[in-house]
Amino acid sequence: MKFPSLSWAAFLALLVSCSGGYTEQDYGQFTLVCQKNGPQLGYNPASGIYLLNLHGKVFKDLNRNGELDSYEDWRLSPEERAQDLAGKLSLEEIGGLRSGFDGSQDHDLFLRVAEKTDRIEHLPYILYSWREVFSSASHRNLDICLQNGCRAAVEHEAALDRKAEAVPVNKEI
Repeated sequence: MKFPSLSWAAFLALLVSCSGGYTEQDYGQFTLVCQKNGPQLGYNPASGIYLLNLHGKVFKDLNRNGELDSYEDWRLSPEERAQDLAGKLSLEEIGGLRSGFDGSQDHDLFLRVAEKTDRIEHLPYILYSWREVFSSASHRNLDICLQNGCRAAVEHEAALDRKAEAVPVNKEI
């Protein structure tokens, strides 16, 4: 087997670049971090994000708290990281109640929260049924509420890269 030849200078440069466990290469708009036993990381130093070096492994400190949070730990599964991040987000960070979903804002919010975690279980009980009140705004504007609920469901599926169509089924309360 024939190996490509390296000059002594190139060999030393390669040896030194790997000896610290990682290297940083400045590309102007971003910095690329190459590490021996981990993924390449890119970041913009002007963003205020710093690197954490833990036992020779490099992580981005996305929330700038000086600690490695689970959602910043690339060694964990995407599910574990998403679950940790979803638990740290406030209602405002998730997006809050959006206008344009009148009568179905709760449904829309729940679906957007569900996109951030996999810790939702099915409960075979009716937990929420405020539309049964005939004097409610939702009952008075039932068609609009049902259309907005369908739109929330379609947007939720689109956020998960799935195509869906939703149609109102029950127009009678």
